[in-house]
Amino acid sequence: MKLIKCRQDYKCYSCEGKISKGDLYRKKSISVGSPNRPDKIIRKENGMVVFEAQGFRFDVQICSLCIAKEIERQVAA
Repeated sequence: MKLIKCRQDYKCYSCEGKISKGDLYRKKSISVGSPNRPDKIIRKENGMVVFEAQGFRFDVQICSLCIAKEIERQVAA
């Protein structure tokens, strides 16, 4: 796992603690739904076209303490 040095303040997605500028953190991509599936195109009776998204991704930041706990859990298992 590669850790990145903060250039601005972030909030940890896992523990909701503060990640200060200059600290190390990990960026992780979270998927909601199925972002790899193509979007649906729906044509309404009045001629409108509607796009239905099947899913999306967004990046979250995780502090180095939470990463250390995650590694310990993996080693212990």
